[in-house]
Amino acid sequence: MKTEEGKEEVKEDLKENLDKSTTAEPQATETPQEAKEPTKKASERAAEKFGEYEDSVASKYPKMASKWSYFKEVWQETFPDPERAMNKKMEARKKMAQMQREHDETVAKMTQEERDAMEAAIPEWKRGALVVTEPEAAEKKEAGLLRSMKNKVSEKIGRTEAAKKFQESEEYSKIREMRANYQEFRG
Repeated sequence: MKTEEGKEEVKEDLKENLDKSTTAEPQATETPQEAKEPTKKASERAAEKFGEYEDSVASKYPKMASKWSYFKEVWQETFPDPERAMNKKMEARKKMAQMQREHDETVAKMTQEERDAMEAAIPEWKRGALVVTEPEAAEKKEAGLLRSMKNKVSEKIGRTEAAKKFQESEEYSKIREMRANYQEFRG
């Protein structure tokens, strides 16, 4: 009975949101200036409505919302969107460029004594090591949800006594030797 009532509530919420989104007439609270503003793209409006719907579902049904967010992560990992990936890279590059501009501006505003003091504060061994790089070059590809789960399981298996005994065995040493030879052959 409770699940049927919950389903009915969800259906009612969907109908309400659908009714609100399909009304094309401006609301009475809008001023003439708001009505004259350029309209947003349909995809932007849909994204806003979907965001509002996700928020309302998250507040009413937290368990379902957590499963939905998990499903979205897995979906995005399984079917990556090249446009979204490109946008993320562009945003990261813009942030890095902004940080570099700000740093250059602060250094340009410094006097020679301040620059010397700043350089003196950096230890000798760090002077050649400090290089601003893009996150892509500094880090390897982030492990997705499924890959990270696989890595965790393999680490746990690797810590077992049976795995340790296998790693000490002759068969394992032969496998390592074969892999090394294969890498040498490929290279």
